[in-house]
Amino acid sequence: MKKINLLLIIVRVFVRVLVAGATGFVGRELVRVLFEKGHDILILTRNVESAVLKIPAGCKVIEWSPNVNFLAPSLISKVDVVINLAGENIADGRWTKKRKKKILDSRVMSVKRLAEALKFLNHKPKLFISASAIGYYGNCDAKEIDEKTSIGNGFLSDVCQKWENEIFEIEKLGIRTVACRIGMVLGHDGGVLKRMILPFKLGLGGKLGTGKQWISWIHINDLVNILVYTMEDASINGVINAVSPNPTMNIDFTSVLGKTLNRPTIFALPTFFLRFIFGELSELLLGSQRVLANRMLDKGFKFQYGKLEDALMEVCRHPC
Repeated sequence: MKKINLLLIIVRVFVRVLVAGATGFVGRELVRVLFEKGHDILILTRNVESAVLKIPAGCKVIEWSPNVNFLAPSLISKVDVVINLAGENIADGRWTKKRKKKILDSRVMSVKRLAEALKFLNHKPKLFISASAIGYYGNCDAKEIDEKTSIGNGFLSDVCQKWENEIFEIEKLGIRTVACRIGMVLGHDGGVLKRMILPFKLGLGGKLGTGKQWISWIHINDLVNILVYTMEDASINGVINAVSPNPTMNIDFTSVLGKTLNRPTIFALPTFFLRFIFGELSELLLGSQRVLANRMLDKGFKFQYGKLEDALMEVCRHPC
């Protein structure tokens, strides 16, 4: 048994991982964890100077913009795993026609360009993991959602469908392929909480709309661990939901965050106000998705932060 464990450790040290979107909120944490595990990391980024300040010094960095240029296959030869986290932030501004195109193109083109390079490799990676999103399911009110639930309606559903269509083209190359439908990520160094913490600390927090919409969230540590777990378990393929096993309603999320910060949560924002201010983007705030993590639980994955109270307590310990 000791010899087998030692062999596994040695194999893991020499895994070569290509990461696109490595300088984002999730990407930075993933690269840090992979690097600490001894993996050989190759980064694709639009801005090399900025990237080297955000990632461990031992990572190799390649300048690449999927909307501008092709990816030369020679640059990514002998890669064992590809993880794609690239995509424009969907919450950075109102969803104008131009903004919608940017959100869609940043996701579809990153996968398409990677696929174009991968098909020319003699040594193809064993695994391709790409981010997707629970936006695939659309607004489902209080209905419980798992990986078998059909696609919903709306802009985000359309984006996710086109995104995943490109992702599973890579499966046709004989590469194990996983689309990771990610929920609302909680962490202290980015994501939605970084924007929420200050108003709540000032006592200006409150429910959004009716507060009855379901939020499917995940702590960033659990999300990164899911990605690593998927690398190490060859039986995982297809679609997985990367969410906590315990989704919560907005009103309860608001209450727990207020209690964690020891602040009142009385400043509710009505539905009509959110729709007026944010337009179609209000879909992110008012849509309801009660998503379950059935496949990862079936695969034996253990969540470190399955309870919202524990997740928010950990996040709020750090300065935002």
